[in-house]
Amino acid sequence: PGFIEKLGSRLFHDSLQRLKNNRLSFHAFARMVKKEQLRIDVVDAQALSAEINQLRLQLKRDGLRARLVARCFALVSAVADQQLGISLHDGQILGGWAMLHSMVAEMKPGEGKTLMATLPACTAALAGIPVHIITLSDYHATHDAELMTPLYAALGLTVGVSSTTQEPEQRRESYRSDITYCNNKQLAFDHLRDRLILKKYSGQLALRLATIDQTDPLHEDFMLPGLCFALVDDADSVLIDQAITPLIVTRAVDSGNKREVLQHALSLAQQLDHPADYEVNESAQNIELSASGSIHLDELTGNAKGLWRNSRYREDLVLQALKAQRLFKPDQHYRVIDGRIEISPQTAEAAMNTPAWDRGMQQMLEVKEGCEISGEQETLGRISYQRLFQRYLMMGGMSGNISQLANELKSVYQLDVMSLRPAQKSRRKRYRARILPSQEQKWAAIVERISEIRQAGRPVLIGTRSQADSALLAQMLADTGINPLLLNPEQNDEQAASLALVGQAGQVTIATELCAQGTDIRPGPGVEAAGGLHVILAERHEIGRLDRYFHQLSARRGTAGSYETITSIQDELVIQYSPHWSLTATEIAWKILPMLARPLSLYLSARAQKSAEKKQLNARRMVLRSEEYLDNVLAFTGLRE
Repeated sequence: PGFIEKLGSRLFHDSLQRLKNNRLSFHAFARMVKKEQLRIDVVDAQALSAEINQLRLQLKRDGLRARLVARCFALVSAVADQQLGISLHDGQILGGWAMLHSMVAEMKPGEGKTLMATLPACTAALAGIPVHIITLSDYHATHDAELMTPLYAALGLTVGVSSTTQEPEQRRESYRSDITYCNNKQLAFDHLRDRLILKKYSGQLALRLATIDQTDPLHEDFMLPGLCFALVDDADSVLIDQAITPLIVTRAVDSGNKREVLQHALSLAQQLDHPADYEVNESAQNIELSASGSIHLDELTGNAKGLWRNSRYREDLVLQALKAQRLFKPDQHYRVIDGRIEISPQTAEAAMNTPAWDRGMQQMLEVKEGCEISGEQETLGRISYQRLFQRYLMMGGMSGNISQLANELKSVYQLDVMSLRPAQKSRRKRYRARILPSQEQKWAAIVERISEIRQAGRPVLIGTRSQADSALLAQMLADTGINPLLLNPEQNDEQAASLALVGQAGQVTIATELCAQGTDIRPGPGVEAAGGLHVILAERHEIGRLDRYFHQLSARRGTAGSYETITSIQDELVIQYSPHWSLTATEIAWKILPMLARPLSLYLSARAQKSAEKKQLNARRMVLRSEEYLDNVLAFTGLRE
């Protein structure tokens, strides 16, 4: 709570104002950094330590003035060279400057975003501003913190890691560090729980009295010191893609005989006939009972008792069971991990805002997969990512693909986007996209292409959308004598070690979704001369940026590499987001006029992806409107969160 008073201090807000008033052009700022670097390069270790201490005092006294920021950037550059053996390039300095000025720096994969983030992080931390570096996962947070700790320690800064595996007391201690690495979901839940604690205090006066009173439990319960300065890694995923679903804190209540009810609903659903009893709308992610379906269901429950005699109740439950059986697929929309259901972030988050994801679907899936059923949940509080990140006093970000989201970032988060040139010119080669009339032909073509690339002594990375597809392709490769490396979405140290093999000559790797995200794939001996890593995308994602990310895994940092896309007109994305008549027309075209069928199929695939992106954009807008509506409706009650 002492930190809360600090956040409202005049020094902090003066520091922000001076940063805005002294916003030099990058070229002028870069000249200042170069000048400081030339001076610091001839300074010995003892003088460098004194320089750091002096700069800390000046930043706390004068705020983020341009000349002090330039000195800090030069110091960080010098310490990075000493402690990590890495020299900062101009693109990283520009990116650090951009993030400090409320921008998102777009830097291609492999160009050094992790080190670039230390420039604004160290500058703000030395000025006394708590910094959160926000990542997609615990693995990334821990990995990046460990990698950069020698740099922070040399500057006299403390660094902490907040992860989902830690106890609350450990996370509370981590948040008290100068710089804290944390994953976005855990940060949001910690902030939301803090807001629930604040409900106990009736107003600002009560809160201030609690802050003064050291015996008040607020001092022990409160998790975060405040939302001061956020640096968001993979900003496109955190701020945009994962902003579809609000985060909700709940508590369990007694569910009674819920399992038996849901099991009976699943049993009834299996006895209905398709399409006579119900219709499935893949594009709308919805299922509707027909008139004959209602009659059939009435016959199946003729001897039932209790609420099953209520037609509306039984139809709602059976429809929910049908959705769980027909619309939500294992290893694609969700995974079963350690006896619990985990929703896939790329597909199910979008589905949560459709008619398919209504109350109780989580429990229905648990019963379907034989997991322990979670209790009925009572909502205690909710918050969206949009609202959470709008609360930071300062925010910047970095991403490999985000320029096309510039308008949304500006309107929602007041963030501009700056695209950075790569330090080395790209040597990535693009092959012509291929699309085939069936899934069987697609997988056969991919296996043939893999064999061809391997013969040249090059590694191959194949991107799939589900673990089921990965398993299918792995089996097909095994039948030809190729043993691929399978990467699943669970990121850990063991998988990180496996990733070191991806760039070795002749290695074949199958990656589900974006499990290799944030990882540097280095070519092995002889691979560069043979043509580098070759990436094959086996199916378009619902978001085009994810396709481009997979492509960019090849030829990083100016190395050689290539990519191509091999898909089919029967891929789920195309079927789900295309009108039935267009799919039928394309199938006929493949049979009678293949030359016309190929461009038509490519157009249909691209249009399906655009439709999916538009659907997710509308879902994000719906979340934002919902937040604004709740603000207006519940403002007088004080029960907003």
